[in-house]
Amino acid sequence: MKNFKKLVLLFLVASVAMVSCNKDDDKDEAAIEGSWEFSKVGTLVSGQEFLVDYDHTPGCTKDYTQINAGGVVIDHYYEDVNGCEEFVDNGTWSRSGNIITVNFGGEVTTAEILELSATTLKLKATDPDTGDVYLSVSTRK
Repeated sequence: MKNFKKLVLLFLVASVAMVSCNKDDDKDEAAIEGSWEFSKVGTLVSGQEFLVDYDHTPGCTKDYTQINAGGVVIDHYYEDVNGCEEFVDNGTWSRSGNIITVNFGGEVTTAEILELSATTLKLKATDPDTGDVYLSVSTRK
């Protein structure tokens, strides 16, 4: 579950079919740095998006990722272990054009930025082993 949540930000999960030229322009204008709360996750099958609400732990703070300047990324997620317990993973990130690469302890994930605006970050990642495509949509906190 922990690895899945990390991958959610990256895979996450976005739609090639829905991206327009105007959205491509948005990617260059909006800053990716900030706190992003997970809102939707899903997959892309034969060009069709399948997104569902992200499953936050009921009664806990919503899971989110902080993308900080200087290449630092911090993943915050909450589980109801003994009450709502926060778990934090620290990593690094870099961006080249519309590609973001995140490294959490040697686990490197690369995702394509499908949408980046003042309020929305939509990502698409492909599992190199299976070819499965993952989408994620996050909203700025």
